[in-house]
Amino acid sequence: MQSTSDPETPDVVAPTYAVGDVLEDVYSLRKRVYLGVYAVITLDLPLYFLFDYTPAQVVILAAVGWLIAGLSIHLVFGQILRLRKRTSYPSLLMVRAADAADSTEAAVRALEITNGLLQPQVAFLSMIASDGTHSILASHGVTPDAACDRIKTHRSVLEMALDNNYPMVVPGTDEDVTIVFVPIVALKRSIGVVYLAGRKRNRDLCDRQLLSSLGHAIGMALDNLSQREELILKETRLRSVMSGARVVLFAVDNSGITRFMQGRGLDRLGVTPDIVIGRPFEELYGNYPQVIQGFRRAFAGEEVSSSIAITVNEVRVVFEYQLAPERDDRGRIIGVIGVATDVTDRRQAEDALHESRRALETLIGNLPGFAYRYHNDDGWSMEYVSDGVEDMTGYRASDYLEFGQKYIDVIHPDDVEAVRTTIRAATDRQDHYRLEYRIITRDGQEKWMWEQGQAIYGDDGTVVALEGFINDITERKKAHEALVASEERFRDIFENARDVMFGFSLVGRFVSANNRCLEVFGYSRDEFMQLNVSDILPPELHQDAAEAIRRVYNGDTSPFEIELYSNSGERIPLEIAARIVTNENGAPIAIEGIARDVRERKRAEHALEESEGRYRNLFEYANDMIFTYDAGGQFHSINRKSEEISGYTREELLGRTVWDVVAPEFHDIAADHARRTRAGEDQGPFEVEILAKDGSRIPIEVSERVLYDDDGQPVLIQGIGRDTSERRLAEETIRRLAYHDALTGL
Repeated sequence: MQSTSDPETPDVVAPTYAVGDVLEDVYSLRKRVYLGVYAVITLDLPLYFLFDYTPAQVVILAAVGWLIAGLSIHLVFGQILRLRKRTSYPSLLMVRAADAADSTEAAVRALEITNGLLQPQVAFLSMIASDGTHSILASHGVTPDAACDRIKTHRSVLEMALDNNYPMVVPGTDEDVTIVFVPIVALKRSIGVVYLAGRKRNRDLCDRQLLSSLGHAIGMALDNLSQREELILKETRLRSVMSGARVVLFAVDNSGITRFMQGRGLDRLGVTPDIVIGRPFEELYGNYPQVIQGFRRAFAGEEVSSSIAITVNEVRVVFEYQLAPERDDRGRIIGVIGVATDVTDRRQAEDALHESRRALETLIGNLPGFAYRYHNDDGWSMEYVSDGVEDMTGYRASDYLEFGQKYIDVIHPDDVEAVRTTIRAATDRQDHYRLEYRIITRDGQEKWMWEQGQAIYGDDGTVVALEGFINDITERKKAHEALVASEERFRDIFENARDVMFGFSLVGRFVSANNRCLEVFGYSRDEFMQLNVSDILPPELHQDAAEAIRRVYNGDTSPFEIELYSNSGERIPLEIAARIVTNENGAPIAIEGIARDVRERKRAEHALEESEGRYRNLFEYANDMIFTYDAGGQFHSINRKSEEISGYTREELLGRTVWDVVAPEFHDIAADHARRTRAGEDQGPFEVEILAKDGSRIPIEVSERVLYDDDGQPVLIQGIGRDTSERRLAEETIRRLAYHDALTGL
C-alpha cells in the first residue's frame, strides 16, 4: 500500500484488482450494438438518393442518425452498467472476502476489491470497537495515522453516515476531490466504515446506492466470517467441556435403546459407556419414574428440563438434565438426545450457601438497621440491600434493586457532599469509614443515620463496591441534642444563678462551683477547686456538718443552716439544700448543694428585733392609727387604735387591702398620695373617709412616709391616721352659731 504527501489529493495508484472480467460481457454487447446500429444507418443512406436528396442532405441525415443512435446507446448502456455494478460488485466482494481466514484478512481483501472496482485515490477500512473507538484494518494511499486524523476531521459527517446506515458525501479540500464515508452494515447496524476519496469525475463515487450495496456486502461478509469464527470457538469450547467438565451426552433411538453415551459425568458413578449402550432407557432408569416420564414427553415432542439424584454403589450424584426430540429431514421424531451435568458439588455449595444466607438474613433482619453493597458509581446504585431499608427510608429493597431508586437521592441535599468527601477520603487511604448524616424518607420525614463501611477493591486496586451497615439514630440524636440543650440551659442557670451552687466528692473535695459561689467566698475557680469542705468549715461545726450530710445520705433534702469561712476569714451564714448524686448503677459519687447567703437576712432580722423592741410599745399604744402596707395595698401591720377606730380585728385587717377600707370616692386621692410618697415627694396630710366594720363612715386625716430596706429600696408605706370626727363636729357647730341664734335657732 502507498501513502502520499498530500492525503487529500494523492497520486493515482494502479488498482489492485481489474474490473474488466466483471463487466466484459456488457462492454462487448455495447460494442456490437454500436457496430450494428451504425451499419444499419450507413447501409440505408443510398435510399435517400432515390427521394432526390442531395449528397449534402444525406451526409447531414447520416450524422444526425449516428449522433442520436450513439447518445441513445450510451444512455441505455450507462444505465445497464450502473445496474450491473450494483448487483455484480457486491456479489463479487462477498465471494472474495468470504474466502479469508479471519476478519482482518477479509477487511484487507474487501478494500483491495473496492479499490479495483471503484478506483479511488485514497481508501481505508475502519471497524468500530464496543467502546466506540475506530481500528484501521486496511488502507490504500494513506497511512493508518493519517486515516485516524481524517476520521477526527470529519467526525460529524461520519456519525451521520453511521446513524443513518447510508453513505455521506463531503467535498475535499481540493475542489475536484470527492470524499465518501460508506457505513459497513450488518444486521441493520453499522459496524465500521469505508473511506473513499477520488476525483469528482469518478461517477461510481457519486452513486450512493452502489456504495450502500458495497457497505452492506462487506458487512455481511465480515458478519458471516465472525459467525464462522464464533462457531469454531464454540466447537472448541464444547470439546473442552466434554473432556474437562462433568457432563454426559446421550442419545436414544425411537425404539428406546440407548445408542450413545459419553462424558466425564459417568466417572463419579463408576459407570462406563459400554455398560449402558444397547440397553433400553426404561431398564436403566427403572427406579426413577421421573426420568422415564421425561423420555416419554420428549418422544411426544416436548423439550424437558429437570434434575435427579442417582445413587450407584452407595454414591449419590445429582444431575441436571435436558431432553429434546431428535427429528429427521421431514420433521419426524426418530429418537431423543440429551445432556446431563453433574451438579453435586454445586448443589452442596448452594445448600451451604443457602443456609449461610438464611442465617445471615435472620441476623440482619433482627438488627435495627440495614446492610448494603452498592456500586462505586455516582448514584451508588444498590447491588444488595437488606429488607430493613424500608423501615428506615420508606422505600422497599426492590425499589433500589429493580426500579432504579438510588440511595444518594435519599440523603439530605445539605449532607451529600460531606458524605461523598468522607467516604472518598476513607477509600483513598483504604480505611473503614464512619459517619453521621441526615436523610429524607419517602414520606418527607428527616432522619439521622449512622453508617459504617469499607470499600471492596478489585485486582487492579480500584474500588469496585462499597459494603457496610446503616442504622437509624434519630431518637438518639434527638436525645443528645436535647441533652446538650439541657446542659447548656443548666450551665447558664448554674453560672448566672444568684444562689451559691457547688458540688463536692464523697471525700469532701470541691468538684464544681458557680460564679456566685466564687463571689461569696472570694476565691478564684482554680483556688476553690483545690479546697476541701473541711478547709472552710469552722472546727466547732464539724459535728453539725456531719449530721447534716448523714441526713442528706438518708434522702432528707430539707434545708439546714451552717456557717463557712470566706477567703478573708469572714464567717458566712448559709442556708443549704443538698442532694446525693449517683452513677448509672445507683452508687453515690458526689453531693450537690444550693446555698443562700443569709447575712442580709440575719442583719435584717437583728435590726427588726431591735426596732420592734424600741417601737413596739409606742406603736401599739399610740393615740392615732398606725399601719403599713405594700405597693399592692396589702396591710402588713396595724396597731390597737386602728382596730378600735375601724371596728376590725388585727387578723381581719391583715387579710385586707387599703382599698377595702377607704371609701370608693377617696380611692383616687389615696392612690395619688401613695404614688407621690413612693416617688419621694414631701406630702402633707390629706383627708379620706374609711368604712368601719359597722358600715359607718369615719373621717381620717392621714400622713404617710416610705420605709426603706438596707439597700435603700422602698418596701412599705407607713401611715398615721387621726380620727377627725369630733373636730368636724366642732367646726360644724361654730359655723352654725355664726349664722344662727343659739337659743332660738334663728
